[in-house]
Amino acid sequence: MTHPSWTTSALRPASSAFICAAGATAIGVTVGAIAGYFGGWVGELSTWAMGVVASVPALVVLIIVSIWSRFPVSPIGYGLWLMVLLWTGVARVVGASVASL
Repeated sequence: MTHPSWTTSALRPASSAFICAAGATAIGVTVGAIAGYFGGWVGELSTWAMGVVASVPALVVLIIVSIWSRFPVSPIGYGLWLMVLLWTGVARVVGASVASL
């Protein structure tokens, strides 16, 4: 039994959003927990990395990826790029929470 084409095209953006959210949460929790637990130069290094990543506008990166890509970028590809750019908020919250324990 085959599925209608609209079901697969409707699920691609949803899976892309799920991959982006789950990946950004996983990266943010890991980096934040390590930074909050160890503190010191590890915390400073992770804070610096978060500042560098957060200072890059995500929309500009997606536009550049779209222009420079030789092949069309799939919604999952855009989700992966957003995942790399949007983990910093989660990392800051988790790092502060772990450090306060």
